Parts: sequence; C-alpha cells; structure tokens
Amino acid sequence: MLRKSRVLLIIVVLVAVAVPALAGGWVVITLDSLPGEIRAGETLSVGFMVRQHGQTPTNEVSPHLTATNSATGETVEASATQSGETGHFTVEVVFPSEGQWEWSIAAAPFAHEGKLAPLTVLPAVAANAEAASSPAALPVREMMRWSALVLLAAAAATAVVGLKRRQVAPAPAAGD
Repeated sequence: MLRKSRVLLIIVVLVAVAVPALAGGWVVITLDSLPGEIRAGETLSVGFMVRQHGQTPTNEVSPHLTATNSATGETVEASATQSGETGHFTVEVVFPSEGQWEWSIAAAPFAHEGKLAPLTVLPAVAANAEAASSPAALPVREMMRWSALVLLAAAAATAVVGLKRRQVAPAPAAGD
C-alpha cells in the first residue's frame, strides 16, 4: 500500500511540474483585413499581427503561410517578413490556379496553426481583355472619338456661317 502511495505521489508531482512547462506556448494571429478579390497569377499581400498569449505582440517568431487547392491538391507556401510595429508581419503569395484554397498561417516555434476561412481564387484575367484596356489602346480610341467630334463641330460651324452669309443682304450702293 505504501508503495502504491509513493508511485501515485510521484505521478502527481510529475504532472504538476509538466503543466507549467507547457503553459504560454501559444500565439494568436489576427489579419489586418480580409483579402478582397483574388485572381490566379496575381500577388496577394496579407498583413497580420502575432500576439503571444493573445496579448503581447512578438517578433520572436517565423511566420509562414500554407495554402492548398481543395480540388487539385496543389500547394503554395510563403514566408512572412516583419513590417512596421512589433508583432506585425506581411506575407506575399501568388495562387497559381483558380479554385477553393484552404489556407493557414503558422508562427514557428509555436505549434499553433491559424486555419482561416477558405479563399476563392478567380481565373486569371484574359490577355485579350488586358490588351483592350491597355494604355496604348486607349489613346487611339480617344483620338477617334475626339476627331469625330471635331469634324462634327467643323461641319456645324460651316453650315452656320453659310446661312449667315446668305441672310445678309448686300448694302445698296451709294447713288442708287
């Protein structure tokens, strides 16, 4: 009986010592804002804060983003860099394809991985649509519009001047 009591006491002491050793090993990751429209092939920049114990901003971490396309299993990873105030980081990532992407941000050495709501990545913008709205195409369109307006204004001015000349009767000659 005495032997069982000692073993039980040793187990209780070991558990009591182990619990404080595990305390404080967590962080909270808070996004600056939710991402807006995301297109395949375009860079997405995400800012976030890392707070140890959910309170104290910390730079003593190495955050990274991991994302997986739900349909294809394709994975992307990107490391964050510290930017601005203590605990603030920014990560830039390019999603190579459209679809639903599951993503998370982890802040090593802490084991917590902040899973976030899935992202919907839209298809890349078509090259033809980009060419039609490119700065080089816009001046030609604008020039054609303005040229048409100038020609219309010149024709109207010519018509008005012609009408005024016809309406003005010649002055009678002196001596008539």
